[in-house]
Amino acid sequence: MKRYVSFALFVLGIAGCSFAAYRLGSNRVEQLASTSGSDLVSNQGLVVTPPPVGNRRSDKFAKVNLTTHEGKPIRFYEDLAKDKKIAVNFMYTVCKGICPGMTANIKKVREDLAKEGVDDICFVSVSIEPDKDTPERLAAYMEVNGIENKPGMCPWIFLTGDIQDIDHLRKSMGVYDLDPAIDEDRTQHGGILTFGNDRTNWWCASPALQPTQKLKDVILRITRERAPIRPSVSNPLPLASR
Repeated sequence: MKRYVSFALFVLGIAGCSFAAYRLGSNRVEQLASTSGSDLVSNQGLVVTPPPVGNRRSDKFAKVNLTTHEGKPIRFYEDLAKDKKIAVNFMYTVCKGICPGMTANIKKVREDLAKEGVDDICFVSVSIEPDKDTPERLAAYMEVNGIENKPGMCPWIFLTGDIQDIDHLRKSMGVYDLDPAIDEDRTQHGGILTFGNDRTNWWCASPALQPTQKLKDVILRITRERAPIRPSVSNPLPLASR
């Protein structure tokens, strides 16, 4: 776990981050996508102009095409990450280790966010066993775990695809072990939730198994609208806690 945490924070360029009966909401994802590439006015009246492409942490994310639990094709970066708020974890449906706990925590955080009127963070769970986790299997996993996409809730989608593409995505987000042997063992995968606001260029990686109140709070702190981070040569890696 510590390997994943430290390396994910390093890759994202973030130090000091505190560890602190509706089908897929396709329409909601499309609504969130409609903000892409434009200025956004927050509830506080702050006009947020996204930093240009080429100067964002998300530029490192692999540009891969995956498949949702509904069997629909989706572009990870263009459709889910670019100019949006997103929270991503990697899992597989038959995992008996940390996955059940991660799923339960994300479910609770999502429910608590809905109580606070927050519905604009897209939660994404990517299978690291895509040869077995078909869209149908992912949909069944959601049903068994009581995961629904309802109005007023942040959308939550599950993705599968080609294993090479998923490994490329996972590594591009810093979610891998430095020991190749451990990294190839799915049963030892890390329980990291990576989240951020691409419009402001604020990102963080944090343990998904921490207390849900702390997880919710840090997600809200990192993804809130604010002046964007524009890394410079003199200050390339601003602290997430500033």
